[in-house]
Amino acid sequence: AMSPDGRLTLAGFGGEVGKGTGAYVSKDRGDSWEAIEGVALDQFESYGMGINNEGDIIGIVGKSDDIERNYFVSTDGGKTFASSEVTRMAQYLAHSQDMKHQFVTRVPDPLAEEILGQIAVSHDYGRTFHNIHVNYTSFYMWTSIACSYEGEYVFATTFDTHGNGFVHRSHDYGETWTEIPRQEDVELNPTY
Repeated sequence: AMSPDGRLTLAGFGGEVGKGTGAYVSKDRGDSWEAIEGVALDQFESYGMGINNEGDIIGIVGKSDDIERNYFVSTDGGKTFASSEVTRMAQYLAHSQDMKHQFVTRVPDPLAEEILGQIAVSHDYGRTFHNIHVNYTSFYMWTSIACSYEGEYVFATTFDTHGNGFVHRSHDYGETWTEIPRQEDVELNPTY
């Protein structure tokens, strides 16, 4: 992840399937790196990191052998991290440029029925979260989440067990969601 001004870079060395060496931050556009000592994670999600311009707000989706998969937030530049039961089984992260507004999708398995179609939402820099249950026609898993610069507009995509894709949108910082109706007769050669 990169801060909006491009000065700070946050990276996790360790993938979704293999262990790595932890999370690191660069304060000079990648010329040098410092280990983040505040959380002992060694597996990270590809789309689960964020950092603001000041570097004091850092968010990481990750896990280790001793730490269950979750979203971890630091408000002190990575010295300490906190997680929440609300963000347990975190998957993807989207956030406003200042990280005031944060949106975390949750993996349905192994808690399929309990967290199916939920997005954890924070409006206080990740200090607290609440879950929003998205009304859906059909749902299997989230495939992405993204938001506008200030976090007012949020879009999340999903698909069902038949491979049909769905898009959900929020125009109020993730508080209410609407499934965008599918267009069955898509024109393949539009005229402009």
